[in-house]
Amino acid sequence: MPGEATLEMLAQAKFYAKLQTTTDTAFEELFHELMAQTGQGGYMPVRSRGDQGADGLGIWDGKLYACYGSTTADPSIAIRKFRTDLRSACDNRGGEFDEFVFVHNDTGDAHPDLSRAIAQAKRDYPNLKITPWGRRELRNLFLDLSPRQWRRILGSDLEVSALVPRVGMEEVAKLLEELTGRVRVAPPDDMSGIPLPKADKLDFNRIAGGNRDLLVLVWKYTGLAEEYFRAHRDPMAEPQAVEALRSRYVHLRDDGADADETISELLVYVGGAALSGDRFLAAYTVLAYFLQCCHIFENPPDVGARVETGPHAAS
Repeated sequence: MPGEATLEMLAQAKFYAKLQTTTDTAFEELFHELMAQTGQGGYMPVRSRGDQGADGLGIWDGKLYACYGSTTADPSIAIRKFRTDLRSACDNRGGEFDEFVFVHNDTGDAHPDLSRAIAQAKRDYPNLKITPWGRRELRNLFLDLSPRQWRRILGSDLEVSALVPRVGMEEVAKLLEELTGRVRVAPPDDMSGIPLPKADKLDFNRIAGGNRDLLVLVWKYTGLAEEYFRAHRDPMAEPQAVEALRSRYVHLRDDGADADETISELLVYVGGAALSGDRFLAAYTVLAYFLQCCHIFENPPDVGARVETGPHAAS
């Protein structure tokens, strides 16, 4: 069984996978379940038909929630949904809420066009607080829950899931099998002499908390990945894996995903969401290897680079 930090990262990876594959009404249902588990603000779901701009209401905290489970990269649809729900809520539910929360499942932060629409709405409705909630806010709510509540939201045990296909990248499927069962988390008092990732690179990319701890704990096993590719009969095996993983990383980076989101998405991409404890550690070791080889995440421009200039720095 994975340890506490591993279990949290596994749950987070599966939650992101569920957000990625859940749209429209199914996304509303997922949000209803998440809010029911948090017990936040006396949350009450509103039926879809005739909702008058509300998918949920916070009876105690005065929040009205409108959900948009994206099915397309076109921001105009999200903007239209935002404006329609906001106008309908203000016209039909005046006095029932103090804050309008627009909940979406897009990767990273709100699209620039949507952020401009929200900024304009704040000027149009100066007495109303308007707040966007994306994956980061949903993740924080999710991680504050207990493992039992995680299982209720995911609809499965944390050891077995059918959210996405079990095999992630085809290029590293055999490598995962090679590493599964061979990676062990070293106890804290047995870490002397173990090679460690460069702290300045982790700092520059804002990799901290459980992700940073796990990178340190599996780092010594990156040599197994190196040995695997060196012995591989196909000389293109590693370049193909690099191309696929780097492409996915760049997409997440350019979408504004933070370090935690990026690592969770890449874990699912590498190993699928059906990650047992051993397979999860193996997938994490694959990411550590490609980070060590500088194929994912960014290198600091120089040793004295300021941390806040990193690609995942807080704005």
